[in-house]
Amino acid sequence: MIEPARYEKVLVALDLSPVSDKLVEWLRSLKALGTRRIILVHVVDPSEYEHPISGYDVNALLNAAEKEAERRLRQYEAKLKELFDASSIVSRGWPATVISELAEKLSVDLIVAGSHGRSWFKSILLGSVSEELARTAVKPVLIVKDIVSYNEKGRSIVAKPLIFRRIVAAIDLSRPETCILRHSAAIALSTGAEIFIVSVVRRKTASMGSRLDEYVKALRKTGLYPKSLILRGTTGNAIVDFAVRIDASLIIMGPPERGRGLAEILRGRTLSVVLRHSPSSVLICREQGPGTTTT
Repeated sequence: MIEPARYEKVLVALDLSPVSDKLVEWLRSLKALGTRRIILVHVVDPSEYEHPISGYDVNALLNAAEKEAERRLRQYEAKLKELFDASSIVSRGWPATVISELAEKLSVDLIVAGSHGRSWFKSILLGSVSEELARTAVKPVLIVKDIVSYNEKGRSIVAKPLIFRRIVAAIDLSRPETCILRHSAAIALSTGAEIFIVSVVRRKTASMGSRLDEYVKALRKTGLYPKSLILRGTTGNAIVDFAVRIDASLIIMGPPERGRGLAEILRGRTLSVVLRHSPSSVLICREQGPGTTTT
């Protein structure tokens, strides 16, 4: 039986760019997913300040950056406290590592990050920190995209609410993917979203259809009625193309496992393609153990 995921405690990574302002507005929508506690986190990266020829006091610059971050996060906290138990943390170090470690230490249910800010989250288009977080974090990571509405002059006017109309659950048939089902079920049950379970193959076999049917049956036991499809092509591109075709709001997929085999290299490439090219938000989750089955 599939037990839907929970999002009661959420860690939100902010880079303090203008996109962070919109992301904080968007966070109010998490109430629909049952979120009760939000922890805002900003990480000051020393490497951005360490320039030997600059002649500046690097430690003084870092301290000033931390104080400014604390001030900004307190402002964000105030905006969220009417709906959530909100708190904030400013830390120092390599952002992906610090965020991942904090998420585990605080036992959060989900990490949320925006996708088009400056500094380290600007790298979502190039790989680097955001991609590293998606690849390595033990906790689920939601990379939020397309959260800002624009007027006819191209200026941002408001953060879009959280609306998940269609979810692409991208399944790798060569390994267990129950975490994808758990998150698909949680979001669909909360929002009424339609679920499309897809798997990309080079050559279709009879057993593939039956395995997808097992996932469909598992979700039907939760009261959901997903559709299932087998796609052809290069995995990452096929997933993105399908998501665009159905105007999906969210793609849910697993990361490559920690290994150097050919299969994990290919999964890593798939994740990179989806993160960089999907217009939809992307949720990456990792199997946590044997607790959930599809029977």
